[in-house]
Order: sequence, then structure tokens, then C-alpha cells
Amino acid sequence: MADYVERRSRESHWKVLDKEIKLEKKLLSASAEGAKVVAFYDVHLRFTLDYPSPEEAPALKGRLRWLRKHENELSPAALEKAREEIAMWRRDLAEYISTPQDAYERLMVEAL
Repeated sequence: MADYVERRSRESHWKVLDKEIKLEKKLLSASAEGAKVVAFYDVHLRFTLDYPSPEEAPALKGRLRWLRKHENELSPAALEKAREEIAMWRRDLAEYISTPQDAYERLMVEAL
């Protein structure tokens, strides 16, 4: 379970700072098809975004590339609005890169 959580976190570009995985409950049932075990895990992760800078995050990288490509076609008002949005993304991503965040989820694992 821990390997799965770590792999999925890396795929989401999360740098895991701390994790807690607790087996909440395990159920065993039998049927004509055979026995089945279902386990529920509560997962708590503390993480930051794993990018060296906001400009490396795909959400901002794409916006910056689009603005460079289209800035000569935009009106002054549209250009200002695009720059404001980029500044907002830059601020938010900088916070997620530098400030630990918490994530909670419940995972169900089923085995036959």
C-alpha cells in the first residue's frame, strides 16, 4: 500500500513530507465464486508540489508559452488580464511549492 501511495504521489508531482496509512477495517466474505477480502485504508499525506519553481509547473508553463505566442495579438486590456491571471497562478503555485499541504483519502483494496 505504501509503495502505491508513493508512486501515485510522484505521478501527481507531490513531494511527500510525511505519510500515515492506517488499516481502518478488513472484511472477509465468501460466495459461490470464492472468498473475497476487502480492506479499507485511511491515508493522510503531508506534501508540497515537487517543482523547482512555479514556472516549471505545467499549468503556468503553458500559460506563459501561450502569452509569449499571442501577446502581440491581444488588446491592452486583454494583455493586462492575461498578465494578472499569470501572476495569480505564480503566487498560488509558489505557495504550494513552499507550504506543506494535507491530503486525506480512503482507499479500498479488494482481493479474491
